[in-house]
Amino acid sequence: MHPLGAVYGVSMPAKTKISIAKSKILQRRHIAALVAIGESLSVHAAARDIGMPQPALSRLLSEAEQLLGARLFERSSHGCRPTPDGQIVLAQARFVMRGLDELGSILSDTRPVVRLGCIPRAMYTIMPRLLDLVYPFRQEAEESSKLIEPYSAPFELNAVEGNSTELMDGLRQGKLDFAIFRSASSSPNTESSICIERLYDDKIVIICSAENTKLIEKAVPLQEISTRDWLLPDIKTTSRQAFDNFLREHDLAPIKPIMEVRSFEANLALVAGTRFLSIAPESIARRYSKMGLRVVRTKPALPSSPVMLAYHSSQLQSLTLKSFYDVLIHAAASSYPG
Repeated sequence: MHPLGAVYGVSMPAKTKISIAKSKILQRRHIAALVAIGESLSVHAAARDIGMPQPALSRLLSEAEQLLGARLFERSSHGCRPTPDGQIVLAQARFVMRGLDELGSILSDTRPVVRLGCIPRAMYTIMPRLLDLVYPFRQEAEESSKLIEPYSAPFELNAVEGNSTELMDGLRQGKLDFAIFRSASSSPNTESSICIERLYDDKIVIICSAENTKLIEKAVPLQEISTRDWLLPDIKTTSRQAFDNFLREHDLAPIKPIMEVRSFEANLALVAGTRFLSIAPESIARRYSKMGLRVVRTKPALPSSPVMLAYHSSQLQSLTLKSFYDVLIHAAASSYPG
């Protein structure tokens, strides 16, 4: 059992080489210090965030490393980066702190917070169903003034929006509990403590205005359509990267758009009112067809790709996070039953 497990009765991966000789006197303050530094990746920033003098926080880190018998962070002028042993310890330290927070909320009126990061498309697809499940409408009884709430989640949800890279960084640093993301690569580079699973499959399609009748009458060769005028998402988005990769795979150069658009709303509105082409998730494009958007069929068709969920492997040992995970999986399954 890992030293943190020796103190708190939880398990750690057997591959760690950390000594457990003196770990019994590891205290909560040491674990909290490790988590704070892991989130900020800087002793200076962590000390400022938790309101502790930097020398005191540095001392707690040194004590923790001595007690665990391993170097947990590599220090430099650019901040701190967890070592391989540090990544293992941080994953379990976050779990321990989560458990202590949940224990403290049992007898209080507050509920623990689940922190979820979502790519923009998830805000349009899975998030409406998820919010319906977590925060159902309260129904008023017909013959009573009492309000009846059929389900009350044992947690509060804090959802933030970002691109896949930002969300995965937030997950690694412990700022998020779960991340719904999409990667242009089929094999995202993540450490072994992070679990990744498919939530649902979605497809990127080419969209145009309904007035572009010639483009929607039949499937258009990809080579022909690539020479037209385009608006495209920002080059840093995974949708854009996947689209560019698809073009390269078919011996076509990436498209140079007239404009790079940062939001779904702007992208959809501009395409609906102009002659330009763009790309969008199929589920969103068809939902907003009333705006005058149409899907352009191409030869070959663009492929589907998975939208994925990432979380630390120890997260589901928490009753709160396991409860949220179950609700999230149900929301994905009901939104995309196929």
